[in-house]
Amino acid sequence: MNLITTNEAQVALNPTSASINENTTIEEWAKIGHSLKAANRAMQWWIGDWLNHGVNAYGERKALAIDHAEGFGIEREALGRAAATARAIDQPRRVAGLTFRHHEEVQMELGGAQDKWLGEAQEKQWSVTDLRRAIRASKALHAGDEDEAKGFDASFNPTRIKLDFGRWIAKQPPASEWTQAKRDAIKRDLEPLARLWGEL
Repeated sequence: MNLITTNEAQVALNPTSASINENTTIEEWAKIGHSLKAANRAMQWWIGDWLNHGVNAYGERKALAIDHAEGFGIEREALGRAAATARAIDQPRRVAGLTFRHHEEVQMELGGAQDKWLGEAQEKQWSVTDLRRAIRASKALHAGDEDEAKGFDASFNPTRIKLDFGRWIAKQPPASEWTQAKRDAIKRDLEPLARLWGEL
């Protein structure tokens, strides 16, 4: 599946720019954006699979393959992380709707556990931090550390709240146009969050 599926007449891509044709419709423009986002999200997978292929395919030239990869200006640590995650998680197990960092969090788990955690993270729209905390709480529970396990509440998802609020506020007129009653109501609703933010 090719992620960059743009029409050459709509956009010209080069290493330092994306030039959009003036006649591009908003639907075509949005499609270009989705393609670019998908490509950006997939980049670490591509680098990891590419490096692993080089290391596996060229045997005694493994060091040369790594040196060649570093020659592209990618730091050895970043190369190592991309390759390790791509090596640890088989391609069929990878979830397109989650970030590479989500997958990094489960790479030390066995295959079935990877599927479980990635599936739950996608279903509940967990952030990377949410996923990390859920895994830690699960391990603590199995180890008998109930206090540590209680520290994670899957029903509270700050990332989901932020996304929902962002969608809602985007549909509203400017705050300067709100009635005083609406302002007072929203202040009351946001007060607990504002208080928590001030304590962090």
